[in-house]
Amino acid sequence: MAANIVLVHGADADGSSWSKLIPMLQDAGHYAVAVQLPLTSIVDDAATARRAIDKFDAPVVVVGHSFGGVVISQAAHEAPNVSALVYVAAFAPDADESAADLVGRFPALESAKYIVVDKNGFFAFPQDQFPRLFAQDVDPVEARVMAAVQGPADAAR
Repeated sequence: MAANIVLVHGADADGSSWSKLIPMLQDAGHYAVAVQLPLTSIVDDAATARRAIDKFDAPVVVVGHSFGGVVISQAAHEAPNVSALVYVAAFAPDADESAADLVGRFPALESAKYIVVDKNGFFAFPQDQFPRLFAQDVDPVEARVMAAVQGPADAAR
């Protein structure tokens, strides 16, 4: 049976991170949409994802990667057409938890020391470090493109 699928990227990526999956889903007869999060706040991100969810009258599967898990948890709340949430290496918070709550339970990742926060409070990885820190198993050319299109994301999330 064909499914409607909304794909939500994480904080260090954009909608193009689903570019290899989308054709596979389409070839299998599914309808896939990749959301482009503004990364300005969790409220803005969830509203953007919710708009994509609300475009469907039929059931929709919502997929989140990394920070996208927090986004889909909020965006899908009380959405009557959401049939499933899929967390791909993602934060899966309970109703009263934030990404910061989840991160705070574990030792900091080595990659965290490379994050650069700008004067406006937005963070990103330096482009020259991105392939090593975020895209280790990705084709080097593709990893450089990913570095160029990443965030920045609001550090206050």
